[in-house]
Amino acid sequence: MIIKIFFSIHAFFASTVTGLQILCYESNDQRVSYVGGAFAVICVLTAALGTIAPSLNAISWLDYLTILSSIKLAITIVKYVPQAWMNYR
Repeated sequence: MIIKIFFSIHAFFASTVTGLQILCYESNDQRVSYVGGAFAVICVLTAALGTIAPSLNAISWLDYLTILSSIKLAITIVKYVPQAWMNYR
């Protein structure tokens, strides 16, 4: 249980830092794709609106942290799979 809590908190901070870096650093002509933007919006809405269920005791806070860790896992997969594919090619 402690590992899930630590992973979820770590995932939140790591994703926050990554998001802030995207906003702060100059990107020249690079833009976020519509698919990437939609994915980011879905992740943020899921995390934000997901706080309602534990607040109403519909799910436990540990389940909510598990949802957050799943979001982080999805972000990590989306972030690293293209690089792994490019290295393979």
